[in-house]
Amino acid sequence: MREIIFMLLLVVLTVVQIVMLVKGIKRKSLGLAEFAVDILSIVIAASMLIYYDSLPGYGFMPGLTYLFEVLICMGALVLYGLIMFVTVCSKIIMFERRRKREGKTYANPIILTLAFIFLVGAVALFAYEKIENRNIVRTTGVVTAFEEHDITYYENGTHKDITYECPVITFTVDGQEQEDYVYPSYFEDKKEIGETVEIYFDSTASVHYNITAPENAMPVYLAALAIGCILIIYRFTKCKRKTAEPDGLEEPEQNKAKLEETEKE
Repeated sequence: MREIIFMLLLVVLTVVQIVMLVKGIKRKSLGLAEFAVDILSIVIAASMLIYYDSLPGYGFMPGLTYLFEVLICMGALVLYGLIMFVTVCSKIIMFERRRKREGKTYANPIILTLAFIFLVGAVALFAYEKIENRNIVRTTGVVTAFEEHDITYYENGTHKDITYECPVITFTVDGQEQEDYVYPSYFEDKKEIGETVEIYFDSTASVHYNITAPENAMPVYLAALAIGCILIIYRFTKCKRKTAEPDGLEEPEQNKAKLEETEKE
């Protein structure tokens, strides 16, 4: 039942996006409603994709339990991205045609649209980080040993192995001692045996808890937030300057009219 509701939601979002896109092109609308619906649809599809991809599997091949739902969400995400791309292109064409026809510039709507996209993108990335890290718990552990682990890679068609000395971390979860190794890149500097370290683990495990690294999208969404705020500040600062300019231009005209009246007298 849950899957049917989610699939119906994706279908409804697709229909709404297409209808709003067609209406916007026919009416030559320059509003932000289409962008809001497009971004909202992308956020919902991405959230559903993360949700299904994070569910624990079952059966003979647990990794394929929710493969159909994941593929549907990925397809919807690609489709929504294409619709948003078409929406952006159509708005740019409308702006350009109006500019040529009316001899005006439409910088303000473009600036506000870009600011809106950056701000919503920042919120979406923030939500993505929170969803991905919802089961990640921070704790401390102790380096108890070092193990050698190989990483296989291919270079110019040749099979190669790299051996790393990986620290083994012992930590406690609910009174039970757990042990897992991490690659040296997990820490910023080299660790020694007996050193206490800060780690993260996935709390959804039932028996063995694996050390993991949390998602960190903070630099990206903070940058997007900053760009959106700068665009909004620039837009309203520019608007205030424009409204202030006519006041200064009216004074010479008024003075000229007064001079002509005095000359007539």
